[in-house]
Amino acid sequence: AEMGLAGSDDFSIKVSADGATFHDALTVEAGSGALRTESGQTYFDDVTLADDAVHSFDIPWSDPSRILMWLAADLTGHSFMFSVTGPLTGASNFTPMFVNPPGMLNFLTGTLSGTTGTDGTINLSIDAAGAAPRMYLENRLGTSQIFTMATLGR
Repeated sequence: AEMGLAGSDDFSIKVSADGATFHDALTVEAGSGALRTESGQTYFDDVTLADDAVHSFDIPWSDPSRILMWLAADLTGHSFMFSVTGPLTGASNFTPMFVNPPGMLNFLTGTLSGTTGTDGTINLSIDAAGAAPRMYLENRLGTSQIFTMATLGR
């Protein structure tokens, strides 16, 4: 095993069965501090978003995907669980499993501006128009919030 910054600003732990061919086991992304595995099994990020603001990131899991995502806002009782499956093409990839409070989470397609989705809600979107699919998280709750996103799957 080896660990360090070899060839990247991201910190990684690499493993090898033969001492010659190494595979990244865990990576801590330099830009966000998010921990992930190279096959995309986990993703974790805390994001502070002002009202009518948006956060986006290149989707780190596979395309087609098979992930389960948990999303929570820094408000009591605001937690959500959904899956993202199939080719990463937009709103049709999301399947809600748990939405609390009901009606507070919308799934859209394309880029979000901060005021794209319905006011008073949280809006998620996949934009597949660029070189890499991106996920967008939009805060329309009326106040600044801390959002936590975590995934399982690939």
